[in-house]
Amino acid sequence: MPKNYRVYFIGSLIIAIVVALLAAYAYNTVAKMVPVAVAARDIRADETPTEKSVVMGNEPIPAGTPLRKSMFQPVNGAGVAARLGAMGSNLVAVAVAPSADTTVGNTIKRGDKVIVKAAKAAAVEMISQSAEVLDLPVSGNDSKNGINAVVLAVPVTEADKIVTAKVNGFTVYCELLPITRTSDS
Repeated sequence: MPKNYRVYFIGSLIIAIVVALLAAYAYNTVAKMVPVAVAARDIRADETPTEKSVVMGNEPIPAGTPLRKSMFQPVNGAGVAARLGAMGSNLVAVAVAPSADTTVGNTIKRGDKVIVKAAKAAAVEMISQSAEVLDLPVSGNDSKNGINAVVLAVPVTEADKIVTAKVNGFTVYCELLPITRTSDS
């Protein structure tokens, strides 16, 4: 008699597994599950997704969801306020006049990290150790893109230091920081 219970138990397990597989298939069919890209880790708004930061997954897409062209646009085309908002709440944008000193000889690009210093005579003052370039003229003082300043993202206290340095006659300049790679890059 005990052997019959084992057979019934194994048969019940097999039936339960088949029912679970059929239920999962039915749910995916009813929910209209489609393969979509899913973030595998946090992705900054101005960062280009890579195969390591995005994986394929199945997610239900609600019927009637309006898909807009803007949802598929690269974030690097967004305005300064949008990029600043994605960076954090304690940051503000501050503008400095474009020159060879603030554009590091016209080599900085949007997204670069720079050190900001102010100099007057023999005095040099550290203002920011890691400001991010939000926007800048196409080249030097060329304002074809509507920007005629180097726009930096800095904490409020550092923005106040930049303004104070400019008012006091200091020359504000930037030093380009090297790109650092993360293990996900």
